[in-house]
Parts: sequence; structure tokens; C-alpha cells
Amino acid sequence: MIVTVVMASIISLLSAFAGAFVALKMQYDQLRRMQAHNEGWERAQEVHQRDWEVKQEKYAAEVETRLTQKVQQMQKAWAEWEAKDENRTAIWPKAIFVMLN
Repeated sequence: MIVTVVMASIISLLSAFAGAFVALKMQYDQLRRMQAHNEGWERAQEVHQRDWEVKQEKYAAEVETRLTQKVQQMQKAWAEWEAKDENRTAIWPKAIFVMLN
């Protein structure tokens, strides 16, 4: 009778260890799948981030180019205006002198 109880206890203990081992293996496999999924998600986020950065850099370069062109246009217009104004100011004293005499 004692032998039967000891054998049943050993079998129960081995069954419990086997069940625990199977449960741990299942949890480990699930953890590995989750980890692989998270790593894939992180890689996708990095790619999206890099794409966004490239687009932003391209947009910033375009804005800088347009701004540079506008500034150059304004500088050219200002130089033309200064030249016209210089001619006008040179003519005024002569015109006033002629009108007064």
C-alpha cells in the first residue's frame, strides 16, 4: 500500500513538473513572439521616422531656396529703386534752380 502511495506521489510530482515545464515553454514561446512583433514594430517606426526626417529636410531645403530667391529679388529691386532715387535726387536741385530762375 505504501509503495502504491509513493509511486502515485512520484507520478503526480513528475506530472506536475511536466505540466509546469509545458506551461513555461508556452509562455516562453508567447514571449518570443511578442518580442519579435515589438521589434518589427520598432523597425517600422524607425523607417517612418527616417522617411519623415528626409521629407522635412527636403521641405526645409525647398523653403530655404525659395526664401533665398525672394531675398535676392528684393535686393535687386532695392538696388534698382536706389539707382532711380539717386537719379531723382540728382535732378531735383537742377529742376528747382531752373524753376526759380
